[in-house]
Amino acid sequence: MALLDGGRRSADIVANERVICYGLGVEELHELSAAHPNIMITILSNLTREFSERLRHANEEISVLE
Repeated sequence: MALLDGGRRSADIVANERVICYGLGVEELHELSAAHPNIMITILSNLTREFSERLRHANEEISVLE
């Protein structure tokens, strides 16, 4: 989320296996968006889907507590 809103990172990631990890900073994201808008649309669609699933799950958990 910090990549999108410029806020502070809210999580760390730890890999349990050997991985190749690529970084994408805000500047690179803006360059990617300008050069390849379709790729940016795909990235934003995937993020939106993930956030929607997380929000739906959180709402279900809150409903159980009420």
